[in-house]
Amino acid sequence: MRFISGSLKPLLYAVLAVTLFLQCKKDKELPDGEDPITNEIVIAQNKRLEKVVTTTTSTAFLQGNVLDENGNPLSGVEVKAGSKSQTTDKDGYFVFGEVAVNKDFATVKAEKSGYMKGIRTFAPTAGAMNKVEIRLQTKGTAQNIEASSGGELTFDGGKVKLSLPAGSIADADGKAYTGTVKVYARYINPETNGFASVMPGNLVGLTDDNRLSGMISYGMANVELTDNSGKLLQIAGGKTVKVTMPAIKDAPADMPVWHFNESHGLWVEAGKATKSGSEYSFEANHFSTWNLDTKVEDAVDKVTITMKSSANQSLGNQKVDIYTSDFSNRLRTVYTDNAGQFTLLRTPKNLGLRVITECQDIDRTVNITSENVTVTLPNLTGNAKAYQLSGTVKDCESTYANSFFTLKGLTESKISFSGKTNSEGKFETNIILCDVNPTTKYQVQAMVYTGNNTVKLDTIELIFSNTTLQKDINFCGAAEFDSPYLNSNLTYGSVTDIDGNKYPTIQIGNQIWMAENLKTTRLNDGKSILNLRDSLSWYSVDPGIGWCYYDNNEDYNDIYGKIYNWEAVETGKLCPKGWNIPSETEWEQLINSLGGDSLAGGKMKSILGWSEPNIGATNESGFSAVGSGVRSFFATFSGIGGITMFWYSAKNTTTNDLSIALLSESSVVSPNALTVNFGFPCRCIKD
Repeated sequence: MRFISGSLKPLLYAVLAVTLFLQCKKDKELPDGEDPITNEIVIAQNKRLEKVVTTTTSTAFLQGNVLDENGNPLSGVEVKAGSKSQTTDKDGYFVFGEVAVNKDFATVKAEKSGYMKGIRTFAPTAGAMNKVEIRLQTKGTAQNIEASSGGELTFDGGKVKLSLPAGSIADADGKAYTGTVKVYARYINPETNGFASVMPGNLVGLTDDNRLSGMISYGMANVELTDNSGKLLQIAGGKTVKVTMPAIKDAPADMPVWHFNESHGLWVEAGKATKSGSEYSFEANHFSTWNLDTKVEDAVDKVTITMKSSANQSLGNQKVDIYTSDFSNRLRTVYTDNAGQFTLLRTPKNLGLRVITECQDIDRTVNITSENVTVTLPNLTGNAKAYQLSGTVKDCESTYANSFFTLKGLTESKISFSGKTNSEGKFETNIILCDVNPTTKYQVQAMVYTGNNTVKLDTIELIFSNTTLQKDINFCGAAEFDSPYLNSNLTYGSVTDIDGNKYPTIQIGNQIWMAENLKTTRLNDGKSILNLRDSLSWYSVDPGIGWCYYDNNEDYNDIYGKIYNWEAVETGKLCPKGWNIPSETEWEQLINSLGGDSLAGGKMKSILGWSEPNIGATNESGFSAVGSGVRSFFATFSGIGGITMFWYSAKNTTTNDLSIALLSESSVVSPNALTVNFGFPCRCIKD
């Protein structure tokens, strides 16, 4: 039986020929937050920003929600923070374990096909569970224009107008582009609800005289240019595009305009807009988002605000809209951390705080006179109540000391607690909830962080019969898994290799598979496997049993595991005892149980760990394949994020097939007849 039709196999080999043999361009993920096209303008901005923005990182925990512009949850959104990625669930929810982010201007990036990119910038609380909200605008329908001729385009009912001169567009390499340009543009209105969650950044920017300033927005335009295949385009060097937006409120005659720098998550002053009648116009020399803003001159550098209830309870996970003191301009939307705190940078000295609940919004004005300010709310009225939850986080009879946990309602997303245990595993956490039924048993997903971005997951019941609840959370027998790449809706087991590496396992049909790539440095009889770093060792006539990291970089090990040579596979002792490298027949059984070669690849691929477009990826099987790349018969590395192959336990003597392959650009899985000098990752199957 074959896994792939004859019509598709030549296409796969063509892709492999380019990826593996020519080696002309390795797949490469962009550093987190980097502008997709870094031209001379962005390079110059980055140099200026690097002089005023700290490079010091802070280790924080992070959770949040991604919504559409109308406030509805968005599932399947890829969220990146620091060097880690997550995907939102059905409620638009995501959660990270420990992640290293900039200590003053941490960025969280959210991307989903059909939507404009979202980037939130915030000042994280080190060692706390931070929360953010991001709203994504739909891209809408692209308008096409020929780069060679240029033209006038109008978007969002006339709120954004673009005038593109002939010959003003360049490709990603800065070369003149002459084909069709697909233009997407959306207006971000500062007078609408959700503005501070839709806008990128946090309304802090670098001025012309190289200082950081707070800002008050009078409207933004988010613009994206691509070719017909979806590759990003940009304004050519030395060219500009005229942008026109509405003039709202009592706007001045001239106003600074700012370009959003994705590398740092901050705005950069880039000229002036001139008012004519009811519109502003300006010249843009680079596209992501442009912003009409006045500067906040009377500002404080940094303030940490603690929100407390009238009963002196610190309110965690509480949404707060930040305004100017007269509530005429919305500046930011923030959430308190698990200790009820949030930090603002370069903010006006007089603020309006609007505490957002489902049934009662509470306005408070604050005069910032010190670096730490406590805001105590008045007595809640109506159906809004402050609930306190306390207890102990356990694992059977042991406790989780000094550990972060989250509680998220499975049917009621408004139920969202987070906290940190003390040295005895005890906790206390508070939140404002509305219209909670005192007799309903609410199903809540509980997660506790056990280190190395690994969590234990369980479901508990909460009954809000009183505003003070005592509930121990016991994860005894709960599954432990690495959250970003597995399918959190499935139940995983585990197996440990001779080196002590612990792997999640998943049952698919009648088979039990490892759900991560092998990482061992020893055979299961204790014999060491050689780390073959250099090309001569790998490609020698008798290299011995060997492994390597992709690109000889240990940082890839956690996600992609190790690459092994054919000699290591042939020993039959790579996997833990009771497990084996799958035979061709065992791979066939897996593929067939997932619907055949044309569907199985998508069901096997993790939603994360691949370059875009990750076509067909659902990971509904739980197999959780990632784009591990390969080592070719030239002993060079290629394909990280774009391809993975897994060894068979034996060569097919009829076809010479040695492995199966998965690609980011296909949902198909296929066999491959490549030489034994290649190196691939391995998966193990239970005997």
